[in-house]
Amino acid sequence: MMKTNEPIRLWRVKVINRNGYQAPAFLIEAKKKDVHTEVKKMNLRLLDFPEKWSYRLTDLRKEFNFRRNKWC
Repeated sequence: MMKTNEPIRLWRVKVINRNGYQAPAFLIEAKKKDVHTEVKKMNLRLLDFPEKWSYRLTDLRKEFNFRRNKWC
């Protein structure tokens, strides 16, 4: 049975050049199924050059707890 109430998670996004250069990383809040869509909606200029730049996602294993109003 699949969860209908998927939690919002905290993700680190790293934009990386194929030569190893890195743009500054940033954090986004998104559900697991929507995280790639959220990154693409940000219209990051470096990702307009897919032959040179890509991004990596890291799940920080933090979920937002609405009762406590904080990341746990």
